[in-house]
Amino acid sequence: IVNTLPMNKNSITLDGIKYRNYNISIDNYEHIKAGILIPQSEIINNIPVLNKFILGVAIGSLALIPIIIRWMRRKIADPITELSSAMERFGKGDMDFRIPETKDRCIDELDLLKYSMNQMMDAMNDLQIRLYKTKMKEQETQLKYISQQIRPHFILNALNSIYTCRKDEMDNVKKMILYLT
Repeated sequence: IVNTLPMNKNSITLDGIKYRNYNISIDNYEHIKAGILIPQSEIINNIPVLNKFILGVAIGSLALIPIIIRWMRRKIADPITELSSAMERFGKGDMDFRIPETKDRCIDELDLLKYSMNQMMDAMNDLQIRLYKTKMKEQETQLKYISQQIRPHFILNALNSIYTCRKDEMDNVKKMILYLT
């Protein structure tokens, strides 16, 4: 049988069983060739333990990829999207919006960004309130100034009205002076 087998083929079928052909040739002796036939169904059983371990790690790694992607999305992509949408809302003038802060034990850089963003918005709101109060005080001061200007005009007009009264209206003049005081 051995002499009749083709030595250059990788796969040989004998009696309905597929064999894998492993050839060995010696360089200095061209007429000497050796080969070993191993049934293909037995190849996986004869893989060394290290190869099986590497294959298991590779398959396990492939199974972990969706879990790692989901974790990265939850820890990186979702917070960045949340920060981005919050900035858009702030840009549109929604100054009361705050980013919900996580209650995890582990605080990472993105959580610090959320906290800093909320602090910045609180500071901006405080500045707006102070600016509003300052403008209100300024307007009150202007109103007081205007009312101070109106009083002398009012007194002048009242005195002018009294001065123009006739002698027969003395009772009215007395009332006007009383009301003016």
